[in-house]
Amino acid sequence: MLSLSGYRLVLWNSATDMRLSFNGLSGLVINEMKEDTFQYGTLYAFFNHRRTQVKILLLCKHLHNPSIFTWVRRPLKNK
Repeated sequence: MLSLSGYRLVLWNSATDMRLSFNGLSGLVINEMKEDTFQYGTLYAFFNHRRTQVKILLLCKHLHNPSIFTWVRRPLKNK
């Protein structure tokens, strides 16, 4: 279960290159979304083309460095 109370979630609706790190994803936020990456409590979610992976960019007051969380969902194999 994921609780997002107190956070703002921003979803990027175009496919994202999953090789991008913090700098590349921050560039998308600044240049394409026209957002300020230093808004504390904002989560930015990026998906790959097949929507099987998601990267979440988070800048939090409690963290000294920005964080990237990667979640991969493996497709179920048909038996």
